Parts: sequence; structure tokens; C-alpha cells
Amino acid sequence: MPISLKEISRYFAPVGAIMLFTAALLWLGKENFLVFHLLAELFPILISLMMFAIAYSTRDLGAIGSLPLIAVGYVWVGLLDMAHVFTYKGMNLIAGADANMATQFWIAARFLEACILAAVPWFISRKRPFTSLYLNPIFLLSAIAALATVTAIVKGYFPTCYIPGAGLTAFKVVTEYIVIVICLIAAAGFITMRAQFRKSEFSLLILSVALTIIAEFCFTQYVSVYALSNQLGHIFKIYSFACVFAALILSNIRHPYEQLHQSKDTLAKALTDAKKANRAKSEFLASMSHELRTPLNAVLGYNQLLLLDPQNSLSEKQKEYLGHVGTAANHLLELIVDLLDLSRIEADRVVIYPESFPADLIIDETVAHVRPMAAGRSVSIEKVAADTPAPPQLHTDKTRFRQILLNILTNAIKYNVEGGRVIISQEPAGEGYWRVKVTDTGPGIPLERQTELFKLFHRAVDNAEHAVDGLGIGLAVSKSLAERMGGDIDFESAPGEGSCFWIDLPLASNNNALVWTESLCTGIDPIDRDHQLIFSMVNRVSRHDCPDEELYKVLQEMISYTGHHFRREEAIMEACDYPDQEDHQQAHRALETQLNDLARMYDKTGDRLHLLALKKFLKSWWEEHILKVDKTLIDYTRGREAEIRKALSAQDPAPPMMK
Repeated sequence: MPISLKEISRYFAPVGAIMLFTAALLWLGKENFLVFHLLAELFPILISLMMFAIAYSTRDLGAIGSLPLIAVGYVWVGLLDMAHVFTYKGMNLIAGADANMATQFWIAARFLEACILAAVPWFISRKRPFTSLYLNPIFLLSAIAALATVTAIVKGYFPTCYIPGAGLTAFKVVTEYIVIVICLIAAAGFITMRAQFRKSEFSLLILSVALTIIAEFCFTQYVSVYALSNQLGHIFKIYSFACVFAALILSNIRHPYEQLHQSKDTLAKALTDAKKANRAKSEFLASMSHELRTPLNAVLGYNQLLLLDPQNSLSEKQKEYLGHVGTAANHLLELIVDLLDLSRIEADRVVIYPESFPADLIIDETVAHVRPMAAGRSVSIEKVAADTPAPPQLHTDKTRFRQILLNILTNAIKYNVEGGRVIISQEPAGEGYWRVKVTDTGPGIPLERQTELFKLFHRAVDNAEHAVDGLGIGLAVSKSLAERMGGDIDFESAPGEGSCFWIDLPLASNNNALVWTESLCTGIDPIDRDHQLIFSMVNRVSRHDCPDEELYKVLQEMISYTGHHFRREEAIMEACDYPDQEDHQQAHRALETQLNDLARMYDKTGDRLHLLALKKFLKSWWEEHILKVDKTLIDYTRGREAEIRKALSAQDPAPPMMK
């Protein structure tokens, strides 16, 4: 098989660079040895400092491995090499320094380097790895050895290594051979512990030890500082340090990054699978709920026929049994309806049909519906008239409003005390919204449950004293429905003092509420789901009762998710060969710019009038954009479901949603 030019360059480019770098250093050593020596020493010093910086920056990745141990030891080797440079003949940086002192620092650094390489395999064989970058023997012993060496050299206790006119002493030459022997021990240790290393890291460490041995052998052949053996020794030392540095890069940066990238891909796949499973679950719930509701309605119908049949009178006991059947069947029907609503909401298939009507109309109907239930527990229901000249007119989905209010009233009765009270009141909620409040005299909601109350399968009270029917679905469904209607639900509660739940819905006079209606459906499920979420966030941005800190988070969340939606929509356009993609993208970028400008203005001034202006602008923009632009996508997406799924799977996950 022929080898491509890319593969050739991959293997030979580094070799060529090394050869060119070596040739440049040798030329420099011939032309100006002092500059050559300075550069040849500065490279290993800088490498040792960078190794320590990497080990320090990645110290929280877990146990301290072999390469970070070498790095924290090499920083002391680098400091001894720095002392060698400062005292080198011709540098004239330290008064009283001579060639012997520079050589002493040199041999001490090489000896410490070899000892570190030999000690690391022994230390990593321990069953309990080190967890501290500093409180480990390599760092501490290297620090002690380096400081003791500096003291001994400065005080004149260190053996003489160089005599002017005579050259290197026997001590220096013998120590070079001892360094070679210690490096051979280090190589044997690394080979013994090779299972602890990745193949690439092990190869680089062995190469580093081998280059150190070659460098030391070159120094044993010392004739003069200008000799080729001396220059080659310095060059091999550079490459030895570079190999350890490369191994540390692989160990503490590249391999963790690859694992992180692999984990990201795995998580993205898991998220996609979870969404598919959730979608399948929702479809199953919808199908199951529908199939269960049909026979259950038949049970309820025949139960009524038996109770009301004048030709076949029943005994009191039989009527009691049929009454229990009817009660249980109605309760089961309520649970099935909740499951059906839940499946529709999770699939983002809830469609709102807004209309204008007086709030009292639904309130009175719902109160009449729950009065028998309240009477069974001796709970009184009081309705406080709204303090307005005319009855407030809402503009929302009548059926869904009734469903939400029924859920809240039912809970107020179920969780109340025997003989308690439920009070229904109304008041303006500001900025075109109307609030319906339901206050009870029950035991209140425990503080630890309040943050979870609107989540699925979480109940207000869960103990034997206040045991009630239900799955913990109703409030979660009600919250989602209210947000899709352009409103909200919230509550206040104090243990032992009761609870107050309220529903905020747009008034008929409110022209700025964003409500998801059937007319806004594009027919493309991913886009429609995104639009519904964005509509909910836009409505939350302008709520007057939202704290400033939370409001800014909601605003940032909306901007972030809007950008995420635009990327997804553009991926769909590209996958489906949409012809006007460029104009569509320009409209997206223009909106993102305006959103960011308005967010900065609000952050600077804190004036909520900017948010009201933002909401008016977004309502007009989104409705026009969806109706006139996004709906044109449907003609290009039909039959392209597989391409759309593939395009969306390549997108980044959605930003985290604020709860």
C-alpha cells in the first residue's frame, strides 16, 4: 500500500526539525560557545519549570503519578542548573564564582537528576499512591538535597570538581560514571514497572534515561569546553529533558483531554438514547392512557346505569358497593388523565386554545364541582369578590384554566384539616396579568419539600397522618400548562400555618403575552419544542414578582437557549438543503445581537422597563418569524427525518435549564 505524503510528513517532520535544531546548536557552539552554553542550559531549566507548572495545575486530577513526581523533583534540578549558569565563567553575575563552583553545581544537578529517575519507579510500586504534590518523598528529599548542596558549595565543603590548568578532578569524572550507573538502575526500574505506564509514556521515559546516559558518557570524554563531546553532551541533555516533558504532557494533559472528549461523546450518546427512551415512554403513556380510559368510561357508564335503573331496584348494600366502584373508577380516571397530560407535555404536544372570558365563570364552576368533596371533610369554601369596577376578563385556555384551578382546589381540600377553610381571592398581578389565589388552613408544606413541589412525583405531604390519594403529578402538570398559557403558578407556605397557591394568567387587555397556539406550529417537532420552551422563558423574563438576581439568570438562560435553538434550526436547514439559509442565519444573528445589547443595558441600569420593551419586541419578532419564515421549512423537511436526527445529534447539548 503506498504511503501518503501526510504520513511521511508525520514521521519525518519531527526528525528533520531535531536534526536542524542540533545542527544550529553545533554551529552556534563553534561560533560563540558562551551563547551556546547559555541556550543549552536555559532550555532544560525552562522545561523543568514548565513541568512543575503542569504538575501543579493538574494536581487535582487524582493520585500523584510517576511523571508529576519526576516534575516536582526536576524543579530542584532546574534550580541547580540555574545556579550553574549564574556561576559559569564569563557570565560575571556572581562575585567570587569560578569554574570549579559552576562545575560543582553541574555535577550536583546531574546526580540529583539520576537519583530522582531511579527513585520514582520504587515509590510508584507502593500500594498507596501519593495524594499531595509536596508532601511526598521525591519533592521533600530533592528540596533538602538541593538546599544542602547549595550550602555545601557556598561554604566550601563540596569536593573540588575542576582545577584551573589541570582540568576535571577524579571526583567529578567518577561521579559522572556513578550517574550513568544510577541511570541504568532507573531504566531497570521503569522496565520492571512498565505496566504502570501507557506505551507512549514508557517509551519516552526510557528514551530520556538513554539520552541522559549518552550525555553523561559524552561528559566523561571531556577535553575542553569547546570540544565536540562537551557540546553533544549538552544537546543530549536538552533532548532528555524534552522527552520527560513530552511524557508529562501526554500523562497530565493529552490523555485526560482524550478521556474527557470520549466521555463527552459517550454522554452525548447517552443523552440521545435517554431522549429517545423518554419519547418512547411518553408515546407509551399516551397510548396506554387512551386505551385504559376507553374501557374505564364504559365501567363508569354501566355503573351509573345500574344505580339509576328503575326496573331493577338494588339493595342498600349493593348501592354502597356500586358507590365504591364509581369512586374508585373516577379516581383511576383522574390518574389516567394526569398521565395523558404528562405524556403530552413531555412530548411538547400540548396545544393551547386561548379565548376571552370572565375569571369568575371558571372559578364558580370549579368551586361547585369540589363542594361535595369539601363537605365530606367539613371544609368550608369562601370566595372573596375581586375589588374591581368590572369582572376581570382573562385571555387564556378555558379548559386548561379549569384543570389547573381544580387541581389546586382539590389539593387545598385533601391536605386541609377536618373543619378547615379554603379561601379563593383575586387581585391584579401587574403588567397585564390577573392572579387567582387559593389559601387553605392545612398543616402547611415542610420546608425541605417546598423546592421540589413542582417536580414530578413529589408530594406536599407524605406521611400517615395526612395520607391522601395521588401520584405527585398534578402540580407538575399544572405548572407546565400555566407556563404554556403565558402565565405561572407559585405558592407560599409555612408549616403549621397553611399554604397559599396562586395562578397568574394574562388578561384580555394584555397584548404582550406569548402563548403557544396551534397556528404557530411549524410541523417540525424539534423546532416546535424549542419554540415552546423559548416562549415560556420570554414570559418569565418580564414577571414583576421575579427577584432581580433570578431575573438576570432567567434572561441569560433565555439568550443562551435561543442561540442553541438557532444552531439546531440552522443544522436542520443545512441537512434539508433549505435555499434561504443565509438570510435565515442573518436574521438569527441580528436577534442574538439585539438580545445581548438589551441584556447589557438591563445589567447596567437595572430598569425593568427594558425587559418590558424586550418582551414586546420578542413577541412581535417570534410570531412574525415563525409564521412567515420558519413555517416555510416544512416543505423541505418532509421525508428527511433521518437526516434531521443525524444533524441534531452532532449539535452540542442544550444549556442547563434553570429550575
